Amino acid sequence: MNKHFETKPKISVVMAVHNGAAYLDQSIRSILTQTFFDFEFIIIDDGSTDETGTILDRFENADRRIRVFHENKEGLCPSLNKGCNLARGEYIARMDADDISLPMRFARQCRFLDGHPDVAMCGSWVKKIGRSIGNVWRFPAESDVISCRMLFANPVAHPTAMIRKSALSEIGFYDEDCLCTEDYACWAKLVEKRKIANIPEVLLKYRIHSSQKGRSDSDEIRKREYKRIQALQLRRLGLSPTAVDMDVHYLLSVARIATTSVHPNLELMKSAGEWLLRIRQSNERTQIYSEHALLSTLALYWYFFCRSCTAVGPGAWDIYRRSWLCRGGSVNGLQKAAFIAKSVLRYDVNNRQYFLKVGD
Repeated sequence: MNKHFETKPKISVVMAVHNGAAYLDQSIRSILTQTFFDFEFIIIDDGSTDETGTILDRFENADRRIRVFHENKEGLCPSLNKGCNLARGEYIARMDADDISLPMRFARQCRFLDGHPDVAMCGSWVKKIGRSIGNVWRFPAESDVISCRMLFANPVAHPTAMIRKSALSEIGFYDEDCLCTEDYACWAKLVEKRKIANIPEVLLKYRIHSSQKGRSDSDEIRKREYKRIQALQLRRLGLSPTAVDMDVHYLLSVARIATTSVHPNLELMKSAGEWLLRIRQSNERTQIYSEHALLSTLALYWYFFCRSCTAVGPGAWDIYRRSWLCRGGSVNGLQKAAFIAKSVLRYDVNNRQYFLKVGD
Protein backbone atom coordinates (compact mmCIF):
# COMPACT_ATOMS: atom_id res chain seq x y z
CA MET A 1 0.00 0.00 0.00
CA ASN A 2 1.32 3.44 -0.87
CA LYS A 3 2.18 5.40 2.26
CA HIS A 4 0.61 8.55 0.83
CA PHE A 5 -2.61 7.22 -0.71
CA GLU A 6 -4.86 4.24 -0.14
CA THR A 7 -6.69 4.81 -3.44
CA LYS A 8 -5.63 6.22 -6.78
CA PRO A 9 -6.07 9.98 -7.05
CA LYS A 10 -7.94 11.63 -9.91
CA ILE A 11 -5.00 13.94 -10.74
CA SER A 12 -1.24 13.52 -10.50
CA VAL A 13 0.57 16.85 -10.36
CA VAL A 14 4.11 16.58 -11.77
CA MET A 15 6.81 19.14 -11.02
CA ALA A 16 10.54 18.95 -11.75
CA VAL A 17 12.76 21.48 -10.00
CA HIS A 18 16.47 22.32 -9.97
CA ASN A 19 17.62 25.05 -7.57
CA GLY A 20 14.18 26.61 -7.40
CA ALA A 21 14.14 27.71 -3.77
CA ALA A 22 13.39 31.36 -4.54
CA TYR A 23 9.76 30.79 -5.58
CA LEU A 24 9.15 27.15 -4.62
CA ASP A 25 7.20 27.76 -1.42
CA GLN A 26 4.65 30.01 -3.14
CA SER A 27 4.30 27.63 -6.08
CA ILE A 28 3.68 24.55 -3.91
CA ARG A 29 1.16 26.39 -1.74
CA SER A 30 -0.81 27.37 -4.84
CA ILE A 31 -1.29 23.64 -5.51
CA LEU A 32 -2.13 22.69 -1.94
CA THR A 33 -4.85 25.36 -1.78
CA GLN A 34 -6.71 24.14 -4.86
CA THR A 35 -10.47 23.81 -4.45
CA PHE A 36 -10.17 20.32 -5.99
CA PHE A 37 -8.58 18.02 -3.41
CA ASP A 38 -8.26 14.59 -5.07
CA PHE A 39 -4.66 14.73 -6.28
CA GLU A 40 -1.16 13.52 -5.54
CA PHE A 41 1.79 15.90 -5.97
CA ILE A 42 4.92 14.29 -7.40
CA ILE A 43 8.01 16.50 -7.18
CA ILE A 44 11.34 15.49 -8.70
CA ASP A 45 14.29 17.30 -7.15
CA ASP A 46 16.73 17.31 -10.08
CA GLY A 47 20.04 17.51 -8.24
CA SER A 48 19.41 20.83 -6.46
CA THR A 49 22.28 22.37 -4.48
CA ASP A 50 20.34 25.23 -2.85
CA GLU A 51 17.59 24.99 -0.20
CA THR A 52 15.17 23.25 -2.57
CA GLY A 53 15.59 19.81 -0.94
CA THR A 54 14.95 21.14 2.56
CA ILE A 55 11.81 22.98 1.43
CA LEU A 56 10.47 19.89 -0.33
CA ASP A 57 11.08 17.62 2.65
CA ARG A 58 9.26 20.05 4.93
CA PHE A 59 6.19 20.05 2.65
CA GLU A 60 6.26 16.26 2.22
CA ASN A 61 6.24 15.76 5.99
CA ALA A 62 3.30 18.14 6.35
CA ASP A 63 1.00 16.87 3.56
CA ARG A 64 0.48 13.22 2.65
CA ARG A 65 -0.43 14.10 -0.95
CA ILE A 66 3.17 15.13 -1.67
CA ARG A 67 5.73 12.59 -2.92
CA VAL A 68 9.29 13.91 -3.22
CA PHE A 69 12.10 12.15 -5.09
CA HIS A 70 15.65 13.46 -4.73
CA GLU A 71 17.67 12.56 -7.81
CA ASN A 72 21.03 13.30 -9.37
CA LYS A 73 21.04 16.07 -11.96
CA GLU A 74 19.63 14.64 -15.20
CA GLY A 75 17.74 17.50 -16.80
CA LEU A 76 14.13 18.54 -17.23
CA CYS A 77 12.82 15.88 -19.64
CA PRO A 78 14.22 12.83 -17.80
CA SER A 79 12.85 14.26 -14.56
CA LEU A 80 9.41 14.88 -16.08
CA ASN A 81 9.35 11.38 -17.54
CA LYS A 82 10.19 9.90 -14.15
CA GLY A 83 7.36 11.87 -12.58
CA CYS A 84 4.88 10.93 -15.31
CA ASN A 85 5.76 7.24 -15.00
CA LEU A 86 5.23 7.42 -11.23
CA ALA A 87 1.86 9.15 -11.68
CA ARG A 88 -1.17 7.08 -10.69
CA GLY A 89 -3.89 9.57 -11.57
CA GLU A 90 -6.16 9.58 -14.61
CA TYR A 91 -4.93 13.09 -15.43
CA ILE A 92 -1.43 14.55 -15.21
CA ALA A 93 -1.27 18.25 -14.34
CA ARG A 94 1.99 20.00 -15.06
CA MET A 95 3.35 22.65 -12.74
CA ASP A 96 6.59 24.65 -12.63
CA ALA A 97 8.42 25.67 -9.49
CA ASP A 98 8.21 29.41 -10.17
CA ASP A 99 4.56 29.81 -11.24
CA ILE A 100 1.28 30.13 -9.35
CA SER A 101 -1.85 28.09 -10.09
CA LEU A 102 -5.08 29.90 -9.30
CA PRO A 103 -7.36 28.08 -6.80
CA MET A 104 -9.98 26.96 -9.36
CA ARG A 105 -7.47 25.63 -11.91
CA PHE A 106 -7.82 21.89 -11.21
CA ALA A 107 -11.57 22.05 -10.73
CA ARG A 108 -12.06 23.83 -14.06
CA GLN A 109 -9.70 21.61 -16.03
CA CYS A 110 -10.91 18.35 -14.53
CA ARG A 111 -14.54 19.27 -15.22
CA PHE A 112 -13.62 20.19 -18.80
CA LEU A 113 -11.81 16.91 -19.50
CA ASP A 114 -14.54 14.86 -17.84
CA GLY A 115 -17.07 16.56 -20.12
CA HIS A 116 -14.96 16.25 -23.30
CA PRO A 117 -13.72 12.64 -23.54
CA ASP A 118 -12.40 13.29 -27.06
CA VAL A 119 -9.95 15.92 -25.76
CA ALA A 120 -6.59 14.60 -24.57
CA MET A 121 -5.23 17.78 -23.00
CA CYS A 122 -6.35 21.23 -21.99
CA GLY A 123 -4.39 24.31 -21.06
CA SER A 124 -5.51 27.83 -20.25
CA TRP A 125 -4.66 31.49 -20.59
CA VAL A 126 -1.89 32.83 -18.35
CA LYS A 127 -1.11 36.15 -16.74
CA LYS A 128 2.52 37.25 -16.57
CA ILE A 129 4.04 38.23 -13.23
CA GLY A 130 7.55 39.08 -12.09
CA ARG A 131 9.70 41.18 -14.39
CA SER A 132 6.83 41.51 -16.87
CA ILE A 133 3.57 42.25 -15.11
CA GLY A 134 -0.03 42.31 -16.25
CA ASN A 135 -0.06 41.01 -19.81
CA VAL A 136 -2.36 38.07 -20.48
CA TRP A 137 -1.43 35.41 -23.02
CA ARG A 138 -4.70 34.50 -24.68
CA PHE A 139 -4.12 31.18 -26.40
CA PRO A 140 -6.70 29.84 -28.88
CA ALA A 141 -9.40 27.67 -27.33
CA GLU A 142 -10.72 25.63 -30.28
CA SER A 143 -9.09 22.31 -31.12
CA ASP A 144 -9.11 22.93 -34.88
CA VAL A 145 -7.30 26.24 -34.49
CA ILE A 146 -4.79 24.81 -32.01
CA SER A 147 -3.92 22.02 -34.48
CA CYS A 148 -3.19 24.58 -37.19
CA ARG A 149 -1.25 26.92 -34.92
CA MET A 150 0.96 23.97 -33.98
CA LEU A 151 2.43 24.16 -37.49
CA PHE A 152 4.12 27.38 -36.44
CA ALA A 153 4.44 27.55 -32.65
CA ASN A 154 3.35 26.17 -29.29
CA PRO A 155 -0.25 27.23 -28.51
CA VAL A 156 -0.45 25.64 -25.03
CA ALA A 157 1.55 27.01 -22.08
CA HIS A 158 3.41 24.08 -20.55
CA PRO A 159 2.67 24.75 -16.84
CA THR A 160 -1.08 25.03 -17.59
CA ALA A 161 -1.36 21.60 -19.20
CA MET A 162 -3.60 18.89 -17.81
CA ILE A 163 -3.25 15.69 -19.84
CA ARG A 164 -4.83 12.26 -19.86
CA LYS A 165 -2.05 9.93 -18.74
CA SER A 166 -3.19 7.32 -21.26
CA ALA A 167 -2.67 9.80 -24.11
CA LEU A 168 0.73 10.87 -22.84
CA SER A 169 1.81 7.26 -22.43
CA GLU A 170 0.66 6.49 -25.96
CA ILE A 171 3.20 8.94 -27.45
CA GLY A 172 6.06 7.88 -25.18
CA PHE A 173 5.97 10.88 -22.82
CA TYR A 174 8.59 13.62 -23.35
CA ASP A 175 11.37 13.48 -25.96
CA GLU A 176 14.58 13.49 -23.93
CA ASP A 177 16.57 14.73 -26.94
CA CYS A 178 14.83 18.11 -26.62
CA LEU A 179 16.78 20.68 -24.61
CA CYS A 180 14.51 23.72 -25.02
CA THR A 181 11.23 22.71 -26.65
CA GLU A 182 10.07 19.61 -24.78
CA ASP A 183 6.49 20.86 -24.51
CA TYR A 184 6.15 21.87 -28.18
CA ALA A 185 7.59 18.51 -29.31
CA CYS A 186 5.22 16.63 -27.01
CA TRP A 187 2.10 18.55 -28.05
CA ALA A 188 2.99 18.16 -31.76
CA LYS A 189 3.00 14.38 -31.36
CA LEU A 190 -0.14 14.43 -29.25
CA VAL A 191 -2.14 16.53 -31.72
CA GLU A 192 -1.55 13.97 -34.48
CA LYS A 193 -3.71 11.48 -32.57
CA ARG A 194 -5.96 13.48 -30.21
CA LYS A 195 -7.66 16.83 -29.74
CA ILE A 196 -6.13 19.59 -27.63
CA ALA A 197 -8.01 22.56 -26.16
CA ASN A 198 -7.47 25.63 -24.01
CA ILE A 199 -9.90 27.01 -21.45
CA PRO A 200 -10.26 30.72 -22.33
CA GLU A 201 -9.63 32.13 -18.89
CA VAL A 202 -6.58 32.82 -16.73
CA LEU A 203 -5.86 29.80 -14.51
CA LEU A 204 -2.15 30.35 -13.91
CA LYS A 205 0.25 33.19 -13.18
CA TYR A 206 3.41 32.76 -15.24
CA ARG A 207 6.55 34.22 -13.71
CA ILE A 208 9.08 36.02 -15.90
CA HIS A 209 12.56 36.23 -14.37
CA SER A 210 16.16 36.34 -15.54
CA SER A 211 17.20 32.90 -14.30
CA GLN A 212 14.50 30.76 -15.91
CA LYS A 213 15.62 28.03 -18.30
CA GLY A 214 14.31 29.51 -21.52
CA ARG A 215 16.37 32.67 -21.10
CA SER A 216 19.72 30.98 -20.71
CA ASP A 217 19.43 28.39 -23.48
CA SER A 218 21.14 28.96 -26.77
CA ASP A 219 18.92 30.66 -29.34
CA GLU A 220 20.44 28.44 -31.99
CA ILE A 221 19.47 25.26 -30.14
CA ARG A 222 15.90 26.52 -29.75
CA LYS A 223 15.76 27.50 -33.41
CA ARG A 224 17.07 24.11 -34.55
CA GLU A 225 14.58 22.22 -32.39
CA TYR A 226 11.68 24.41 -33.51
CA LYS A 227 12.54 23.75 -37.15
CA ARG A 228 12.72 20.01 -36.56
CA ILE A 229 9.29 19.93 -34.94
CA GLN A 230 7.79 22.14 -37.64
CA ALA A 231 9.33 20.04 -40.43
CA LEU A 232 7.81 16.82 -39.05
CA GLN A 233 4.35 18.37 -39.18
CA LEU A 234 4.89 19.80 -42.65
CA ARG A 235 5.96 16.40 -43.96
CA ARG A 236 2.82 14.90 -42.47
CA LEU A 237 0.94 17.46 -44.55
CA GLY A 238 2.61 16.08 -47.67
CA LEU A 239 5.29 18.73 -48.09
CA SER A 240 9.02 18.13 -48.55
CA PRO A 241 10.48 21.42 -47.28
CA THR A 242 14.01 22.39 -48.27
CA ALA A 243 16.41 24.19 -45.92
CA VAL A 244 15.35 27.48 -47.55
CA ASP A 245 11.67 26.63 -47.05
CA MET A 246 12.33 25.93 -43.37
CA ASP A 247 14.16 29.24 -42.97
CA VAL A 248 11.12 31.04 -44.37
CA HIS A 249 8.71 29.00 -42.25
CA TYR A 250 10.68 29.69 -39.09
CA LEU A 251 10.73 33.42 -39.80
CA LEU A 252 6.96 33.32 -40.29
CA SER A 253 6.57 31.57 -36.94
CA VAL A 254 8.60 34.12 -34.94
CA ALA A 255 7.90 37.36 -36.82
CA ARG A 256 5.21 38.43 -34.35
CA ILE A 257 7.88 38.62 -31.61
CA ALA A 258 9.23 42.17 -31.60
CA THR A 259 12.76 41.10 -30.66
CA THR A 260 13.07 38.66 -33.58
CA SER A 261 16.04 39.33 -35.84
CA VAL A 262 14.48 39.70 -39.30
CA HIS A 263 16.17 41.42 -42.23
CA PRO A 264 13.13 42.20 -44.37
CA ASN A 265 13.04 42.67 -48.11
CA LEU A 266 10.34 42.46 -50.73
CA GLU A 267 11.64 39.20 -52.21
CA LEU A 268 11.51 37.54 -48.80
CA MET A 269 7.90 38.67 -48.41
CA LYS A 270 7.00 37.19 -51.80
CA SER A 271 8.70 33.91 -50.87
CA ALA A 272 6.75 33.80 -47.60
CA GLY A 273 3.46 34.32 -49.42
CA GLU A 274 4.28 31.56 -51.92
CA TRP A 275 5.21 29.18 -49.09
CA LEU A 276 1.93 29.77 -47.27
CA LEU A 277 0.06 29.07 -50.51
CA ARG A 278 1.88 25.73 -50.80
CA ILE A 279 0.76 24.83 -47.28
CA ARG A 280 -2.85 25.60 -48.18
CA GLN A 281 -2.65 23.59 -51.41
CA SER A 282 -1.13 20.59 -49.61
CA ASN A 283 -3.95 20.65 -47.09
CA GLU A 284 -6.49 20.73 -49.91
CA ARG A 285 -5.04 17.39 -51.02
CA THR A 286 -4.58 15.76 -47.62
CA GLN A 287 -7.55 17.28 -45.74
CA ILE A 288 -5.66 17.07 -42.44
CA TYR A 289 -6.73 20.46 -41.11
CA SER A 290 -10.01 22.32 -41.10
CA GLU A 291 -9.92 24.61 -44.14
CA HIS A 292 -11.39 27.55 -42.26
CA ALA A 293 -9.05 27.15 -39.26
CA LEU A 294 -6.00 26.78 -41.49
CA LEU A 295 -6.89 29.82 -43.58
CA SER A 296 -7.32 32.00 -40.50
CA THR A 297 -4.01 30.72 -39.11
CA LEU A 298 -2.10 31.36 -42.34
CA ALA A 299 -3.65 34.82 -42.58
CA LEU A 300 -2.61 35.62 -39.01
CA TYR A 301 1.02 34.67 -39.55
CA TRP A 302 1.05 36.47 -42.91
CA TYR A 303 -0.14 39.66 -41.23
CA PHE A 304 2.49 39.54 -38.49
CA PHE A 305 5.24 38.67 -40.95
CA CYS A 306 4.35 41.55 -43.30
CA ARG A 307 4.02 43.92 -40.35
CA SER A 308 7.57 42.97 -39.29
CA CYS A 309 8.76 44.10 -42.74
CA THR A 310 7.50 47.70 -42.65
CA ALA A 311 11.10 48.99 -42.61
CA VAL A 312 11.21 48.34 -46.37
CA GLY A 313 8.60 51.05 -46.94
CA PRO A 314 5.12 51.17 -48.53
CA GLY A 315 5.91 48.08 -50.57
CA ALA A 316 5.29 45.97 -47.45
CA TRP A 317 1.69 47.13 -47.23
CA ASP A 318 1.21 46.74 -50.97
CA ILE A 319 2.36 43.11 -50.96
CA TYR A 320 0.23 42.37 -47.92
CA ARG A 321 -3.00 43.86 -49.27
CA ARG A 322 -2.66 42.22 -52.71
CA SER A 323 -2.34 38.73 -51.27
CA TRP A 324 -5.25 36.29 -51.02
CA LEU A 325 -4.18 35.92 -47.38
CA CYS A 326 -5.24 39.48 -46.65
CA ARG A 327 -8.85 38.40 -47.13
CA GLY A 328 -8.62 35.40 -44.81
CA GLY A 329 -7.86 37.10 -41.52
CA SER A 330 -9.60 39.23 -38.94
CA VAL A 331 -7.34 42.28 -39.02
CA ASN A 332 -9.35 45.32 -37.94
CA GLY A 333 -9.28 48.84 -39.34
CA LEU A 334 -7.05 50.20 -36.58
CA GLN A 335 -4.46 47.49 -37.19
CA LYS A 336 -4.51 48.18 -40.93
CA ALA A 337 -4.11 51.93 -40.34
CA ALA A 338 -1.13 51.32 -38.06
CA PHE A 339 0.39 48.98 -40.67
CA ILE A 340 0.05 51.63 -43.40
CA ALA A 341 1.54 54.34 -41.17
CA LYS A 342 4.51 52.19 -40.20
CA SER A 343 5.12 51.31 -43.85
CA VAL A 344 5.10 54.97 -44.91
CA LEU A 345 7.44 55.91 -42.07
CA ARG A 346 9.54 52.77 -42.62
CA TYR A 347 9.20 51.72 -38.99
CA ASP A 348 11.65 48.95 -38.01
CA VAL A 349 9.63 46.67 -35.71
CA ASN A 350 12.72 44.79 -34.54
CA ASN A 351 14.78 47.82 -33.59
CA ARG A 352 11.74 49.92 -32.65
CA GLN A 353 12.76 53.01 -34.56
CA TYR A 354 11.43 55.15 -37.39
CA PHE A 355 13.26 56.12 -40.55
CA LEU A 356 11.60 59.41 -41.41
CA LYS A 357 12.22 59.02 -45.11
CA VAL A 358 10.13 57.29 -47.73
CA GLY A 359 12.16 55.01 -49.97
CA ASP A 360 15.93 54.62 -49.98
